[in-house]
Amino acid sequence: IPPGWQIEDGLLVFREEHAQEGYGDLMTREQYASFDLSLEWKIAPCGNSGVLFHVTEDSDQEWHTGPEMQIVDATEGCWADYQAPEGERAPGSDLKATQLSGANYDLHAPSEHTVKPVGEWNQARLVVNGPHVEHWLNGVKVVDYELWSDEWKQMVAASKFNEFPKYGMNETGHIVLQDHGKPIWFRNIKLKVLP
Repeated sequence: IPPGWQIEDGLLVFREEHAQEGYGDLMTREQYASFDLSLEWKIAPCGNSGVLFHVTEDSDQEWHTGPEMQIVDATEGCWADYQAPEGERAPGSDLKATQLSGANYDLHAPSEHTVKPVGEWNQARLVVNGPHVEHWLNGVKVVDYELWSDEWKQMVAASKFNEFPKYGMNETGHIVLQDHGKPIWFRNIKLKVLP
């Protein structure tokens, strides 16, 4: 288990002390193709994390291979150093809509803004059934897409992931909870493998 992850009062917690951002991602031992993952999360102010899937270990970073359901405090001022171009910013944020909680990070924006305020628990569900993927946030399906489709390949080619040829192309892989250098809490993690 990478530094920074602890169990506290039945919660899985990432603490930034003794951790190196981006190198403390917590990865499942097993690999999964189709699954239904549900969990609850809450994040610290200006925090950032995510749930990645179909991750392989043949790259320097997990995000080079696996798509990510984004978790972030997108409050304006948190990401001034990483500000999206003015015309692309989501209202009340420094980030693009494709970088908000529930998004398929940097590719698909959530259809609705259903995230709860910082410090409150959010319910997330990630369903991967063959090529079909759904992101649910607080009971609302906010994103769905088809892996490996022509549309998928075109979106990846036009994104920052274009330099990683295996990005989003694996049919199976690990599930990862991301370390992005700030505290995050998870609870009620449930995984159902689909046929």
